[in-house]
Amino acid sequence: MCNKVFRHRSKMKEHERVHTGERPYSCNFCDEAFIRLCCLKRYLCVHAGQRPFSCDKCQKVFSTYGYLQSHQRVHIAERPYSCDICKKCFSVFDSLKNHQRVHNGDRPYAYDMCNKAFSICSNLRQHQSVHTGFCPFLCNMCHKAFPRHYPKQHQRVHNGKRPFS
Repeated sequence: MCNKVFRHRSKMKEHERVHTGERPYSCNFCDEAFIRLCCLKRYLCVHAGQRPFSCDKCQKVFSTYGYLQSHQRVHIAERPYSCDICKKCFSVFDSLKNHQRVHNGDRPYAYDMCNKAFSICSNLRQHQSVHTGFCPFLCNMCHKAFPRHYPKQHQRVHNGKRPFS
């Protein structure tokens, strides 16, 4: 899988889920599932409508303080994480880590059903729907199903906007 080393077996087991796609913690309200229990607990705020952290610049609200902090970088154009190879900058460290895989070819998220591998976990999850047919997100206009939040391109079908014409 990968060469990460952990002090505790439980942390290694938890990390292995990143590679296997296993998500043992499921939401009782929808079909979302998570690798860690703490992520499920944080996600439940979505259903409870709890977003206690608000941006003082634009009043956008967030379920966690960490999400608020990441968002606030948008207003000050802060991008503290830069790629050593191409110097591209990112506001979120995980975005830099994902980007670095472009340079090193690392694809740590493999799907054992078809042996395809991906550099980003969300791409693996989206690909899995090709095999399972699971499409939990519905367009609220036509009820077409999508494996992830329906794309902006689809919205154009309904609103008639053609930004590139």
